[in-house]
Amino acid sequence: MASTSNSSDPSAHDGHSSGTSQGGGSEKKQASEPSAKSPKPSKLKQIWAKTGLDVPTLLMMGKAGLPPTIGLAIYQANSVASVYTTLGYLIGIISILGFAIMPRAKFLQTILLNILATCFAVSIALLAIWTSVQARKHTTPSVITSGTGGAGTAGTPAPDAQTGGYNSSASAVCGIWLFFQIYLVNTLRAKYVQFTFPGIIWSIFANVSMIYGPQFTTMAQGISFAQKLLEAFLTGFAIATGVSLFIIPMTSREVVFKEMTG
Repeated sequence: MASTSNSSDPSAHDGHSSGTSQGGGSEKKQASEPSAKSPKPSKLKQIWAKTGLDVPTLLMMGKAGLPPTIGLAIYQANSVASVYTTLGYLIGIISILGFAIMPRAKFLQTILLNILATCFAVSIALLAIWTSVQARKHTTPSVITSGTGGAGTAGTPAPDAQTGGYNSSASAVCGIWLFFQIYLVNTLRAKYVQFTFPGIIWSIFANVSMIYGPQFTTMAQGISFAQKLLEAFLTGFAIATGVSLFIIPMTSREVVFKEMTG
């Protein structure tokens, strides 16, 4: 009976075979049709993708370049150059070391340590200059001829500044002070990580002040030089602070959330 019913119903067999043939035909048709391809990106987009840069990163890069640009731009004005004299180049250097791209809380902590380190460096520099002046007084005749740089000197710390000639005792004293400060700074940097940038700034102040220190014959000259050096450093910090707080400001919370989201 089952065999008879199956053989007597050819429509079922024909329907199954036709459905199979239709399915196979549609699959062949789909396979034969060319797949839709997405448009190929341009060369410029490919190069940009290889760099791995995005808009926030580019903005931070531009922000990092603003402080030295501002410092060097204002130094072109005669009114500014007359105040900072030959030490104006330090404005751009110190503004870079201010690291304006750091988050706000981290930046304020770092700038506070930088200012404290600078003030401490000024006090050490004045003490070193005083000992250098005393060494000069005890090793030179009573008649001291002042000059304005020249052979045997490190140049003029300021235009028309009164300086003395070469004195071995004064140079040796400033050299000892320089080695002592560099040793102390690097010891602190090795022990405390947060003193890395303040240590660099202190080292710059020590190097510049101890280079010109042996030329001063009186403390008035040394104090005037240290004051101009301090003004250049503080101006660099002020520019970095303005850029950090007012140009694309960033908080530590934003950095944490961005790292959490990947």
